[in-house]
Amino acid sequence: MAELATMFTSVMAGGGSAAAGAAAGGVATAGSGLFTLLQGGASLLSIISGLEADNQQAEALQLQALDAEEEVVQENLRGIERRSSLRAEAQQIAGETAVAFAAGGQDLTFGSPTQARKEVYRELDTSLSADNATRTSRISRLNERASGYRSQARKVKRGSGLKAFTKALQFGGSVINRG
Repeated sequence: MAELATMFTSVMAGGGSAAAGAAAGGVATAGSGLFTLLQGGASLLSIISGLEADNQQAEALQLQALDAEEEVVQENLRGIERRSSLRAEAQQIAGETAVAFAAGGQDLTFGSPTQARKEVYRELDTSLSADNATRTSRISRLNERASGYRSQARKVKRGSGLKAFTKALQFGGSVINRG
């Protein structure tokens, strides 16, 4: 009888140890699951914030492209204003020259007055050509800038998806490594 009691106690003690080990393993598993859940939540927040930051950067680049395109419109308007101003100045100079020649008693239909008027308009033509070349160059530069901003925005968008995918893979890899 004493032997039976000793055997019963040792089985119960051993069983208790096994139950305690199983309970400890269950707690460790629950802790690992909680850690995985927290890590997954942190990874998800990191992915979302990265996507949002990249979207904001892409939007800022798109706005810079729009600003550059608006500057093209402004440059065209300034070009019209400069050309009008040059024409008005040329007409004023031609008129003053004609008045000066007429006041001197010269015929305005041929000779020096005609040559002076041709020279004024030749200078106007040269000035208009130079202004047009400058305006075209500025517009071309602004269009290239807008195109560059748009290209950068597309690259940010593409890179954003790749970064999010990479972060998700890293999270999956760390879960697999923990087993």
